[in-house]
Amino acid sequence: MARWSPEEPHYTTAKKVFRAVGDLTVEGWTSVLTTLEASAVAVRQWGQLPEEFRARWSRADVVAENLSRLWRASLRWIQVPGDITLELTQGEIRMPAVFGEAIGLCPEAPLKTLDLLHLAAATYANRVLEANLQRFITLDQDFLRLKGELAGLTGMTFETPMDLVRALNL
Repeated sequence: MARWSPEEPHYTTAKKVFRAVGDLTVEGWTSVLTTLEASAVAVRQWGQLPEEFRARWSRADVVAENLSRLWRASLRWIQVPGDITLELTQGEIRMPAVFGEAIGLCPEAPLKTLDLLHLAAATYANRVLEANLQRFITLDQDFLRLKGELAGLTGMTFETPMDLVRALNL
């Protein structure tokens, strides 16, 4: 999200990454969960925008603009299709397949719920879609704190946007 706010400390670096994805120097994949996060961030930040901006743009307008920017970024979207049945001793629970993927990661990846869903989408993309994702780019401190364990679990390195910029000389 730092890409869209010049006040963010990682704005310049994130902009380089998005530019590289946009010109196809880097193939960028993301979970469809990113659309929800971008919408939620836009609405939370809307109240901090100048009054003249809020007079012209509604919250819905800001959400729509953020989603349009994501669409124009040339990202590949990871959608884990279908439902699964989680078998329990007491019965079973039907759930979206991405939840099942995330539950499977829980014992080895002590992350927040939405982070587990992102990780589940990435591991699904590698396992089922044969995406060959090698890097998981994030500013999330939980991912970065656990990067060694998560790399062993997923086969991906966990890096900041600056790590990617340096590695690829963007």
